[in-house]
Amino acid sequence: MNIINNLLLYFLIYIVIFCIIVKLNSYHKNHYKCDLVYYNDIFINYSFIFIITIFAINYISDYEYSILINPLKIIIYFLIVDSFLYWYHRSIHRQPFLKKYIHETHHNNYHMVPLDAITVSFLEILCNFLFIFLIPTYLTQINLFESVIIYGIIVSHISYIHMDVNYNYFFNFFINSKYHAKHHKIGEGNYGQFFYIWDYLMNTIINCDKKLSRKKSKKKIKNKSNDKNK
Repeated sequence: MNIINNLLLYFLIYIVIFCIIVKLNSYHKNHYKCDLVYYNDIFINYSFIFIITIFAINYISDYEYSILINPLKIIIYFLIVDSFLYWYHRSIHRQPFLKKYIHETHHNNYHMVPLDAITVSFLEILCNFLFIFLIPTYLTQINLFESVIIYGIIVSHISYIHMDVNYNYFFNFFINSKYHAKHHKIGEGNYGQFFYIWDYLMNTIINCDKKLSRKKSKKKIKNKSNDKNK
């Protein structure tokens, strides 16, 4: 019976979340790019996410049905998720083969909208499901009510960072939209998904001035080599 209850609950949550994000898309400045093909791809990805959630329903049924909230468990959950996602994200960017077959679909987006958060390959959906859902849930043993809060924050934040807007997320210690936009437009850094800490510790925060100077120096070298050839 718990399995059926969980299935109905998650189906309801997925439908509500999808409707909210589609509505956000309709108000976004870059909505012009969202045609019927785009929404069709989004719907397929979203359905796939729901299907793999159903396959994990036996584990979900072990959730404790409690309305008690432990803030420490929620904080630990996000620290675990962010650590996994940072190293996963950094690894696939440093390996061209992995980036091409796992992450390239997501980086086709330059003028971003909220639904671009799930414009990804099926392989990446599986990886994200593993690092965002299964492993952290197993390690922290969150209850059902805590999971609803956590996934609400995750969905709202990943939608926000793909909006390319000027204001901060309502938790100021989470990365902002401009921070993630630099990752999409410049690359080679800003791999953190929720916090700045790993980018800070590993010196992978994108410095626009350094990137521009590096590009200028490359152009100078090319121009010098061209002059020599002439």
